[in-house]
Amino acid sequence: MKSISSTKLFTQYIKLFPEVSFPLTLHQDAHHDFSIQNQGIRKEYLDQYVHPFIEKRDDEFTEFIPCFVLKEEKHFIAVVLWRAGLMEYEYFLITYNNAGNSIDHQVIAGMKSDGENVIIRIAMIDDENSIHMVEGTADELQLFDYDPKNTRKYSFEFTHDGHIILEQ
Repeated sequence: MKSISSTKLFTQYIKLFPEVSFPLTLHQDAHHDFSIQNQGIRKEYLDQYVHPFIEKRDDEFTEFIPCFVLKEEKHFIAVVLWRAGLMEYEYFLITYNNAGNSIDHQVIAGMKSDGENVIIRIAMIDDENSIHMVEGTADELQLFDYDPKNTRKYSFEFTHDGHIILEQ
């Protein structure tokens, strides 16, 4: 059987991520829409384009869903994917060069629990250049009882070569 070229494999991987209309909000239930509309990510794509760059301990229950292409430039492409593991789910923004090598990655939304506290992140994406994230912590028992003093705001932007810069 003939093996597929790395360029073709990367092209097939990127095709899993559709274009979307902005503005867009990534919240705790947004992944449902992406899972209905988009195909899953095959293991060979995960092994080549996700696992080497996102250092998480996955198990047989970990799920990945391709969400959308955020930005396409001459020197890089940025995609968003959803990863769900035990006690956490996260939306990752990953940038790749044209050869399929990861340039940078950043969690831009999701939920994570340490058993006592829940960290909730919501991303508002105005356009392909404007990503704002709000992060707050809630007590596990009082999940919707936020303390505004503990809320942080972040903004992200891209460099010309695909790196993600965090601004607080």
